Amino acid sequence: ESEIYVPNLFTPNFDGINDQVGPMGPEGVGTIVYFRIFDRWGELVFEANDTPLAPASGAWDGAFKGNPLPAGVYAYMLEVRFLNGRIVHKNGDITLLH
Repeated sequence: ESEIYVPNLFTPNFDGINDQVGPMGPEGVGTIVYFRIFDRWGELVFEANDTPLAPASGAWDGAFKGNPLPAGVYAYMLEVRFLNGRIVHKNGDITLLH
């Protein structure tokens, strides 16, 4: 489980630094089964399914339906399947700052 990391803060302000957030881990060893992000009311605002565990794969840019979301705390749920069949679940929160 410690092999998978999801940053808990990002700033999607188009400055080229921390503009997206997503699961990080050893590249080429697994698949993001799902990565879901919810607002404080429980609405699903982002979902990535069946993408490689690789940099920028399954990354969220802080938008919902093409519109930037307000700064705040968003909850996530993540499932990663490694090539050896092991499955890791993670839950947590991500703070979006502008």
